[in-house]
Amino acid sequence: MKDVNRIQAELAEPFPYSQIEWRISRSGIKSNGEPWAKCLAYATNRAVQQRLDDVLGIDGWENVYKEAPAGGILCGIRIFFDHKDITKWDGAQQTAVESVKGGLSGAMKRAAVQWGIGRYLYGLEEEFATCSDTNKLPFQAKFKGKNGAEIWGSWQPPKMPLWALPNNQMERFFDLVAAEDAYNYFLLIRELDEESYVALINKFPAGERTAKKAICRTLEKEGAEMLIEIVDSLKQAVASEDALGVVEIREELTDFEIRLIAKHLSNEEIDYIHKVVDASG
Repeated sequence: MKDVNRIQAELAEPFPYSQIEWRISRSGIKSNGEPWAKCLAYATNRAVQQRLDDVLGIDGWENVYKEAPAGGILCGIRIFFDHKDITKWDGAQQTAVESVKGGLSGAMKRAAVQWGIGRYLYGLEEEFATCSDTNKLPFQAKFKGKNGAEIWGSWQPPKMPLWALPNNQMERFFDLVAAEDAYNYFLLIRELDEESYVALINKFPAGERTAKKAICRTLEKEGAEMLIEIVDSLKQAVASEDALGVVEIREELTDFEIRLIAKHLSNEEIDYIHKVVDASG
């Protein structure tokens, strides 16, 4: 069995950007009529479960639920060590939508933080999202102004600082540049904020930096073109009402790729994709 220090480090490892979900904490409408929002980052419950499985094995942990005061739910995550087991508890209120399911999920995520899983996310301050008064961005929301005005629009979450990404992201950056893997390079830098990207570029040796910057620009351009090829394939499948083709393309994509692709789709195309994917189960 792994020693306690290794377990602690592996549980606390940051999640990939694709496994992070975002929620609007505050929003409104600017004086020029444009929407704005600030959001907070959370790990998904599925990511928490997978982290526990990966670090401890499917037989190395379990969760236990019980009722909390005022209608809430408590979750205890029990980890089995060599000579004893330890349970750490936390709880959540039931949510307005799918109340029991939401309460179970929220309680488990909070209990996971007691074990260090996703705790680093509390070091992220509220960040401004990119907002639009159209539906072109991945997530839709209603924005309310101070004078009672309301508009529907869309938003996408901010990028992450390098310290809030998995420890191997820096190594992965240089590996992708060396391999000239344009598409995965493009996806990786789309996860990074500008400051982190510049910091990575500056880690190239001074004598190589100019040449490496040129390579990075080329990889970004080629990666963007490859994403557009996927967009075009998806658009063609939608236009021909090829539901199977749409589902097959979607199954090959991560949620993060879908967020990037959504910017290039119309509302009607997005609605059709959601419909056929939901119907496929």
